[in-house]
Amino acid sequence: MASNNELNFTFDFNGWTLEGGTFTVTDFSVSSGQNNDLEKGQVKKFSSDGSFAFAVDRHGTSEVASWFSDKIANDQNTFNHAPGDLNFAILGDLTFTISSYDIPDGQDTYTFNNVMLAQGHSFQSNNWWFGGESATWQGDNTVSCTGQGASSGTEATIYFYRAENIQNKTDVNEIKIVQVSISSTD
Repeated sequence: MASNNELNFTFDFNGWTLEGGTFTVTDFSVSSGQNNDLEKGQVKKFSSDGSFAFAVDRHGTSEVASWFSDKIANDQNTFNHAPGDLNFAILGDLTFTISSYDIPDGQDTYTFNNVMLAQGHSFQSNNWWFGGESATWQGDNTVSCTGQGASSGTEATIYFYRAENIQNKTDVNEIKIVQVSISSTD
């Protein structure tokens, strides 16, 4: 049985509420010989707690890191450099359903295409890499990504911060959403 690798998206500010979302797998790379439950088209749903998991064994290799680097440039990930070894890397489309007084009608679902989630290892813990083809490094383990609203004619620019392990667990990491700005696309 593969290891459980949990990831949490959390909002770190007032006035915005995460209602839920999905991550749809479009491609992935896993170290050779490692058990996993990944498949293209797989949809991982999460509720307002922003938590979901992938069942993938952990063995870091440079092959997975190279696959990641072929798809995501250094300035498009939270570390702003290429990984050495990664346990696995997953490319997909991320959606967030968000409520806020800043959004027309109070709520919309925003899609961020070609987002990369990957896991490496550092000292005594695993670490998550976050990036995307449309991500831009902002400094301090933060990238911004812009997603399109499904119904409001707006786009959301979300700033993702790669936080540390939650409660010192090696299999749970957090990516904080530290800022959201909404702008009209009309």
